Amino acid sequence: MLRRNFFGKLANIFSTTAIAAAIPIKEKKLIYSEYIKGFQFNEGKPFLSELKKGDTLLMQREPENDYDENAVALYWNNKKIGYLPVMENVSISTMLDQNIALTCTIEEVNVKGPLWEAVRIGVWI
Repeated sequence: MLRRNFFGKLANIFSTTAIAAAIPIKEKKLIYSEYIKGFQFNEGKPFLSELKKGDTLLMQREPENDYDENAVALYWNNKKIGYLPVMENVSISTMLDQNIALTCTIEEVNVKGPLWEAVRIGVWI
């Protein structure tokens, strides 16, 4: 997803927050899709063959992260498998800080490619 498309979608979401609060959401909308960053450096590699499309990941804010105050770690079965990309995590970290209900799922698993492109995730609102 291009960055301008992502921010455009976010602008639409935030401009309709008051309306959305009054109207129940019938289906989730994909607001972000990208490969997990740091997958090769965290606990994901040994479990790559177990990860499946549709698996839900826990997004955990790490405001005390030494490298990125907006860090969002991704967990699968209580194992940290990576992060949202540092250059693209501000909006999602802000939404998490505001307790906006987001869901993160595995969209694609590639066991044959390079580890930095092994798992693509989607964030849904």
